[in-house]
Amino acid sequence: MQIPVKANRVFEDIIKQIETAIASGKFKPGDKLPPERELQKTLDTSRSTLREALRVLEQKGLIEIRTGVKGGAFINATGVERMGDYLALLIRQKKVSLKHLFEFRLAIEGFVTGLAVTHATTKDHRILLSYLNEMKGLLKEGSRRWKEFYAIESLLHQFMPRMCQNPILGWILETVHSSMWSYYEMLPTDEFVLKEVYRDWHDIVDAVIEGDAVKAAGVANSHVVTYNRYLEDASRKQRYAENRKSNKPRLPNQTKTGIRYMKMKAKGDQWL
Repeated sequence: MQIPVKANRVFEDIIKQIETAIASGKFKPGDKLPPERELQKTLDTSRSTLREALRVLEQKGLIEIRTGVKGGAFINATGVERMGDYLALLIRQKKVSLKHLFEFRLAIEGFVTGLAVTHATTKDHRILLSYLNEMKGLLKEGSRRWKEFYAIESLLHQFMPRMCQNPILGWILETVHSSMWSYYEMLPTDEFVLKEVYRDWHDIVDAVIEGDAVKAAGVANSHVVTYNRYLEDASRKQRYAENRKSNKPRLPNQTKTGIRYMKMKAKGDQWL
């Protein structure tokens, strides 16, 4: 893979050239840079200057220098991808509170849905309708396939920012919604709730196709509020159940003394 050669050969210029190659997609995360000798020749520079440039790129987190037979300079994930991975981990481990998620979603999802209306194409409309039809089909079986139903809903949430044609919105919201399954599993799974979710999305998709950005944004915000209410209720019930379990009096054979007695009894020893 060739990197354009420029006249100046100071290591700052080499850094810029390699950064440009990464940013342009010539090198992707996980790719290995060409061997040192090949880079020296391509960039027309000395070994010491090249190594200094690679050292700076490693400090920036753009590459990773590995040693050994299969070693070399490897492209790291971009800052956005690393941020997305970290955010996803926080959400999956529930290190981000429901309140934080609610505030973020209420601030941005209505805006994104409204913006999607102005950018949506006929192809986008067809995709939205196909998702909606899948949800409708799953509803015919009541609540039995609730996991598949919520999985489709998650895909709808992720598709909205894609219609906006704004990669920043896409990265952030796709990361949030693709990582929220631990919260989706807390949602009520009865048919009444699933039908309510479906009605929200039916109204959102209708508004998008009609080109009504205000209506689409309003329904999206209302949906976020309803979703948060269900999650908060489920979270309270979960905490209540956990507290009852932790405060439940233990049976005699669950205490340390009881366990010791049961062990001695099993061995036939005398209790003193």
